[in-house]
Amino acid sequence: MRQIAAIALITFRESLRSRGLVVPLAFGVVVLATTPFTPAFSPVDRIRVMLSVITASITLLVGVVAIFTSTSTIAREITDNRVLTVFSRPVGRLKYVIGKAAGIYLVIASLLLALGAFSFVLVHVTSRATLTASETSSVLAGNTPVSCDNVEYYQRTERQIKYRSDLQEYERILTTARKLYDAEMIPGEWRLQSIRDAFAMSDDQIRAAYPGISPAKLKIVLEDVLTQLTGHRLGGSPSAWNDFFTKNPSWGHRPADPDENVDIPAAVEGRHLRWDFRGLSRESLKTGLAGNLQFSLYPNIGTRKADYANMEIVLSSAKGSASIAFTGRADGIKEFRFTSGLPDPDMPFSLTLLVHEGPSSAISGKAALGVYPAPSLFVLNLAKSLLMSWCIAAFLATVGIFGACFLSFPVALLLCLFVYFWGGTVGIMRDIIAPSSENPLFNVEVVDSHRGRDMITQVSDFIQHSAGWVNEALSKGIEDFGTYDGGRYIPDSRDIPLSHALAAFFSLFLWRAIILLALGWLFLRRREF
Repeated sequence: MRQIAAIALITFRESLRSRGLVVPLAFGVVVLATTPFTPAFSPVDRIRVMLSVITASITLLVGVVAIFTSTSTIAREITDNRVLTVFSRPVGRLKYVIGKAAGIYLVIASLLLALGAFSFVLVHVTSRATLTASETSSVLAGNTPVSCDNVEYYQRTERQIKYRSDLQEYERILTTARKLYDAEMIPGEWRLQSIRDAFAMSDDQIRAAYPGISPAKLKIVLEDVLTQLTGHRLGGSPSAWNDFFTKNPSWGHRPADPDENVDIPAAVEGRHLRWDFRGLSRESLKTGLAGNLQFSLYPNIGTRKADYANMEIVLSSAKGSASIAFTGRADGIKEFRFTSGLPDPDMPFSLTLLVHEGPSSAISGKAALGVYPAPSLFVLNLAKSLLMSWCIAAFLATVGIFGACFLSFPVALLLCLFVYFWGGTVGIMRDIIAPSSENPLFNVEVVDSHRGRDMITQVSDFIQHSAGWVNEALSKGIEDFGTYDGGRYIPDSRDIPLSHALAAFFSLFLWRAIILLALGWLFLRRREF
């Protein structure tokens, strides 16, 4: 352990003295220092933009430092023959690899602590100078909304009820179709028209098009597929299924929202919206009940929005009630905090949004309501974000050390850059390679598989399938870095679950680091110095 600690300390000191750390640190401080001057529509938006830039900049900077520092440290010692001095002493190569990795991990942690502390001070100074106390609490709280059990919308319009029903049916069709494709009950290149055409073929046509497949068995499978997709049992008659699809030309496609600019569950012909909750813990209620809601005001459903309305938020429970009155204007977001009239711990309660006198005769909820328990500390949320950034950078550093054990510096650097690129774009690549439409039954031009395809189509399909295989294979070893991006949480005032931060350490970093360092040691053992 002493030898590992000594190597780690030497690596840490050398990295601190190198320009490879000083230049990125100075550049990062300059970038972060300019964030308070970013243009924004309001002070709240400016803080959110600051948080987005800060999280993205820190992740990028530490990733670059990890790549260049890890790939150069071993390569530089091999080039200068300093590694001979190290191995002339009773230092095993495994201890050498682990010590180098530990030193780089300390460098990354030190850089994160410096940038994180500077960012924390910068955000707090800017928020105190530009935001009110309630705005600061709302933006920097990092809370997780409490889910409500029931939402009661008074006097829903019939077309919105039908739209919600059609949307649920569409989601069922989409889920069923994906399961059928995954289970290979539907060939990957088939679409709905292909299924219908094969189902309408005679037995002789099936034998000619699909040698070795029983026509009766194929018909049974296709009938089962259509039954699962449509939810109707129309038997083995092709004409019955053709009549069904003729009468339902929009089947399988996403329904259109009948009320423009109205989100689900939205249009409400009335003046009340109510949310029911089971209750909150004593710890959650110790500082009051806070949250925000989004709404839109309409003179009538489907027409232009109203200008304003006198509104009220009412907190009701068996213990009593409390209310907050305000004036809502068109598309609004209302932040609220109740400090009196609070329910007892674990007592059910409800929040009701009322519309009083004013030109508006309708109200709709957009993303409905977010109710927050006691606010968590911004510093804890930032710490969890920095932990996830450290895991990404430490994984890249491990890849660099692994590559430097048996590759030259330029090749090891290219390997690290490829891993960094792929980990940052694996989610995008998956979307590009995936079908263009979310419903696999309609995502490409209809192809009748039993009629054959031209060479261009076959080559295109082969390239797409090959890209998909490569993407899936690489995704097994290189996880999507975006999953552990603090920028998905902090700018939106969302609390990062501790389990998610720990998953970044164990799932993204730890087991990969153990495997890569072990492989690097094996390769280093075979090298002659």
